[in-house]
Amino acid sequence: MTKEVSLRKFPYPYRAALAICSDIDSSEFLDFIEIHKYLNTRRRTSLGEGLGLEIGDSFWMYSNEQTRDHAFAYFDPSMVKPSKYSGAMRELIGSGYIDVMHTYGNFSVSGGFIRELAERALEELEKHNLKIEVWSNHGDEKNLQNIGGSSKGLGDVKYLKGNEGKTVENKRYYHTDLLINYGIKYYWDSEESLTHVIGQDRNCSFYECLVPSIVVKAPRDRLRNMVKAGFSPITRSMVRRTYLLSLKENRLSRTNTLRDDNKIIKFTRYGLGGYDWSEDVPLILSDKVLRQLINVEGYCIAYVHLGDRRNNRNGLPLSYSTLAAFEKMAKYYYEGKLLITTTRNLLRFRNISKELIWSYSLHEGSIRIFIDGVAPSILSYGRVNLKDLQGLTFYTPDPSHTEVFLKGKKVKVQENRKDHRNKLSVSIPRKRLSFPL
Repeated sequence: MTKEVSLRKFPYPYRAALAICSDIDSSEFLDFIEIHKYLNTRRRTSLGEGLGLEIGDSFWMYSNEQTRDHAFAYFDPSMVKPSKYSGAMRELIGSGYIDVMHTYGNFSVSGGFIRELAERALEELEKHNLKIEVWSNHGDEKNLQNIGGSSKGLGDVKYLKGNEGKTVENKRYYHTDLLINYGIKYYWDSEESLTHVIGQDRNCSFYECLVPSIVVKAPRDRLRNMVKAGFSPITRSMVRRTYLLSLKENRLSRTNTLRDDNKIIKFTRYGLGGYDWSEDVPLILSDKVLRQLINVEGYCIAYVHLGDRRNNRNGLPLSYSTLAAFEKMAKYYYEGKLLITTTRNLLRFRNISKELIWSYSLHEGSIRIFIDGVAPSILSYGRVNLKDLQGLTFYTPDPSHTEVFLKGKKVKVQENRKDHRNKLSVSIPRKRLSFPL
């Protein structure tokens, strides 16, 4: 009987998992709040009745008002004094609904980042006990805060080549020593870490890796859109990318070594470069895509800018087609097919379940499952608590006689009905995030 005990890939009853990883570019504060009231609560909003989902967002500590993609930020233009938005931002970060640091700020076009700004930003977050675990790079080559070998940033470069080839310390832009010490565990570097394959952490065919299943239906420039949507992967080492993916390399995340030798978990986002506006949500997350994600039972972190629109014809923060796409996502969520949660929570659940150290035994007619922790890694250094294990689900032939222990202490579990595989299970209950404001 105990041979039937196994760890389920996703929390019960879901068959796949999705996070909307939105970069903050061009977001106006009031629109941002209205969008998230609609997505994350059940309140009436200008966009309609709220959907009650767990969809997070990113933030900047600093922003440049002279750039096209300027957005509200934690500090005012002086880069010293907290802005009028800082209080609300602290609440949103504390609640888990702002969970991604889209770099320290917007330094596109004119530049201006220096290490002192990183120190000020992290000190402010630490002062309020606000922890962020996810980082995503931003913008053009002027954002020297960017990290990772595929970026043009210098944030993780400890030493530079100086005059006459001499090595000098990069005191001006280097900051990943601060970032890692603060608690950043995951990062996304660039469109090199963007995939068109629907659903990660599952085997995919060579054909899937080669040809995007997203069909771009633009009324104009159809040929250009076909080339962009269908062949952009080919222009970036097609054979290498498709070969690796077809050899089971379609992973959501993996350990990466930065240029200063710090280790961090690098994750992949799903989407198409150039199709990352809020109006593109119905394209990249169409009903066809969502059904495919559920069918292949994959993880997905979608790349988008919810606050960035090509036009605003309806006078609302989101287009009608985008609202319809989110309503379809909500339908699959409430049907128990698609888990929708924040980027941080999805990454953490995925990595903990991958690294979990557990065993089971039969004791006087009951099944006992023992969780000892997780494999020592960047993620946890071997430490894990009950909050980290929320949603963890074990298949078991007899839920009513199954007990779960964390480091010897019995934990409360919920007994589940049969899922789509006709299998019974028990879960450590999930506690939903609570939207503030």
